[in-house]
Amino acid sequence: MMLRTLAFFQGWRLVDGAVPGASPCAAELAAWLYDDARWAPPGYHALCVVPGTPESRGGSSPARHVEVWTGGHAGASPKVWAFGASGSLASFRLDVQKRTGMKRQRRWRVLPWALYDTLGGRVRDVEQLSGVLLVFEGGRWVWPGIREGFERSVQLSAPQGPALTVKLRTLTLDPLAFTVDGFVNSTAARHIVDLARPRFRRSGVEVPGGGAPADMAEARTCSEAWVDPKEDGHLEEVARRTAALTRVPRRLQEDFRMLEYKPGQQFVAHTDYYEVEDFKQHPQISSELKHGRNWLVTLYAYLSTVKKGGETYFPSTYGKPLPVNLSQCDGPSVAPRRGRALLFYSLHPDSRPNLSSMHGGCKVVRGVKYTINIWTFNQLKGLTKPDAEDREPEEPVDASKGLEL
Repeated sequence: MMLRTLAFFQGWRLVDGAVPGASPCAAELAAWLYDDARWAPPGYHALCVVPGTPESRGGSSPARHVEVWTGGHAGASPKVWAFGASGSLASFRLDVQKRTGMKRQRRWRVLPWALYDTLGGRVRDVEQLSGVLLVFEGGRWVWPGIREGFERSVQLSAPQGPALTVKLRTLTLDPLAFTVDGFVNSTAARHIVDLARPRFRRSGVEVPGGGAPADMAEARTCSEAWVDPKEDGHLEEVARRTAALTRVPRRLQEDFRMLEYKPGQQFVAHTDYYEVEDFKQHPQISSELKHGRNWLVTLYAYLSTVKKGGETYFPSTYGKPLPVNLSQCDGPSVAPRRGRALLFYSLHPDSRPNLSSMHGGCKVVRGVKYTINIWTFNQLKGLTKPDAEDREPEEPVDASKGLEL
């Protein structure tokens, strides 16, 4: 279906007419638009913005040519408009809201929706309106999966020496899950295991309000140790890389949970995000959850290679029914290999929990599995007052190095 609009980009001229067959951002957009609309997550949209030129403005102020793919998938017909050069960022945001059909957000519910460039920097000035831009209704960056097996190179900035470049590979689209090999080097992995080994204690299952029901006694049969990444240089580097990879500030990370799984030990399928109903006896936590604070993304860094077993699996991908037996090791999985990382999202880009993010750890058969579990929230603690989220400081971005941490 052909759409009519004020103008569209043709060569270097803004002319009245129908949406062009090829976007001026077509080559770059291929890495940001989902192939299949069914698995494009809610709350994600992609934009192409092309500044006007002297030839296109006809003596008046040059207008920007703007296209938006509502839903962030390649099958959508882009909505196109001309945005005047004198327009403010606030007016541009209103245009985007109207054309994507975003409902006006309740300010007490979630962070304001965010506009990012493809390097992970927030767009804060009208002069940054150029090229491919990404909209996340939940206010935080969420890596687009595009298709299973899709790979992209991601540069992780380093405080000293050359930056580390890793391959982010899509495992599943629902939930959004990715693997990264070479995230932790062997020397650092062994050092971190040695650091945590004396601290390991039998892991318990946390149940809000205290206690643990008997039928959950064997839910997680491993040992655990909590570590503060600030106490060790290798852990600091893992924290820094995690923030660079997720493009979410370090201050939203939890302390690290180290886990040790010996033969026969496992963790049955579960979700990481919190439910408001589970915290009725905790008013502060319950209030934060009602106002949108939750675990956004989880990163598992594998510190050992397991000879057999120990895979992390996702039993409810693509809306499959929840498994009757939560300890059944079934679904897409990732084998533990030293240095590998698994990244997956508990929340959709619009900040709603995703039940498909249920995951578990298969029983270890041969070897010992060591992991670091790193959880990152979407909001700071205590944002339960009107406009509090608007005062949250944001990280600066150096486009030449990626995210500054």
